[in-house]
Amino acid sequence: MSKDEPPAHQYTGRIKDARGRRVTQLDPITLRLGGRLEGIPPDLLQDMCGRIGTRMTRTELWLFGSPRIMHWVIRLSVVGFSLLLAMCVAVAIIRPLAVGSTMRYLLPLSASLAFLYLLWIVARRIRSRRVIEIMFENLRCPHCAYDIRGLPTDPEDGATVCPECGCAWRLDETADSGVASSTERPR
Repeated sequence: MSKDEPPAHQYTGRIKDARGRRVTQLDPITLRLGGRLEGIPPDLLQDMCGRIGTRMTRTELWLFGSPRIMHWVIRLSVVGFSLLLAMCVAVAIIRPLAVGSTMRYLLPLSASLAFLYLLWIVARRIRSRRVIEIMFENLRCPHCAYDIRGLPTDPEDGATVCPECGCAWRLDETADSGVASSTERPR
């Protein structure tokens, strides 16, 4: 990792650029909380963070900002659910008449855990799309925050290539007026 590249914890997730390459997404709020202002001027960063619509506290950063944390949450949930299932099987073997009452508690618990996980995924994707839109409105590369204003487009696919990181982004015809959009959705 070069000294100019922000640490991995300042990226929020993976997105695809215009050429289908998976890259990490830079989050302005994480930059602001971390105090790294080299890539974006402080007043522009403040404006971008205000337009995202929420202030991210350190707890939210811990929950939504680090994919490493989510991997551990998923692992612990799988282990916990497996232990709960093993206990239900043990109860079914020891006391066969108690299976109905055990399943009555297991099904709602597992369904609520799955629902909360899906809700977390949807909230993260919506927020990720909003961050990408704001980065493009300010003509910044969503991967490295480089100013992509005035860069030429590639004649083959119409994508603007960031000279800092090499990511390709499709900008609208309104890029001269300061507004741009992405044709790719985060994954």
